[in-house]
Amino acid sequence: MTAATGVQAEAELGRLSALVGSSVIGAERPAWGFANRTTIVTLLDGRRWVVQELQDPVAGRAVAARARLLADRLTAKGVPVPAVVIADASATRPLLVTEFVSGQLGPTLLGTDREAAALGSLMGATQRRLAAIDAKGLRLPTTWARPERLAAVSRLRLARVAGRLERRTTGAVEQAIEEHARRPLLEPPVFAHGDFAPANVIVVHDRLAALIDFEYARLAHPLFDAATFHWLTFHFHPARAEAAWAAFAEAAGLPATVDGQSLGAALGRLRLLRILELVEVAGRRGPAMRDRWLSLLAAAAISPPGA
Repeated sequence: MTAATGVQAEAELGRLSALVGSSVIGAERPAWGFANRTTIVTLLDGRRWVVQELQDPVAGRAVAARARLLADRLTAKGVPVPAVVIADASATRPLLVTEFVSGQLGPTLLGTDREAAALGSLMGATQRRLAAIDAKGLRLPTTWARPERLAAVSRLRLARVAGRLERRTTGAVEQAIEEHARRPLLEPPVFAHGDFAPANVIVVHDRLAALIDFEYARLAHPLFDAATFHWLTFHFHPARAEAAWAAFAEAAGLPATVDGQSLGAALGRLRLLRILELVEVAGRRGPAMRDRWLSLLAAAAISPPGA
């Protein structure tokens, strides 16, 4: 270690200590939490905390403001989450500090079909509990609970990135937006995690130790979180996707009909939700990651309806 890096490290520890109001003796960046400045800190007394400096000041204030109430409601429904230590919505850069929870991240449990089924079952049961969360007073975003509003916002989001997409991809996304807008939301919207990915699940001894990262929580279609899980597993873990999805659907108790369609037919709705979600995600990524997410959007938009 050079003198310069040593000084920088000491300065960072000092900055973090002032931020959390306790002596920080160690700091590391996790393999998740890229949307914000996320740091795992070790305190002088041995405790470990996760420090999230929320980059979007408007959304960050909302996240910090609801953090304690949301944690209480999740815990009451049997969804374990890291205990909130600090939730400061008034800071220039809103701050959320939670206790560190050790364990295995979900993606490490996709090595075999048996493991994938266990993870799918665990996440499906968790999704079922999430959908039962009382959202009153949480001031959650409602765009995803209103198909016509989501369509209008999605058109604007697509316009911002259309110059980076091939014409056929843009056309496919436009078609998905209009098709979603034409489908009425017959089921009432529910609480959704917003980024229901295996990477946001911490598992210890085959049990859920914690569900993390509620930055994108919202009111949404009952299949929103299922659509996220479905797409992520089939795209990034295709060898284990069938086993994971079958277990997820069973444990989530997905109804026989959704919006008047059989669950099998509702896979088309999952595809529309997936495409519109990717339009949202691509638009909020920085330049370094935007092209990667746009390529994922293109793959999803031009895939067959049942894919």
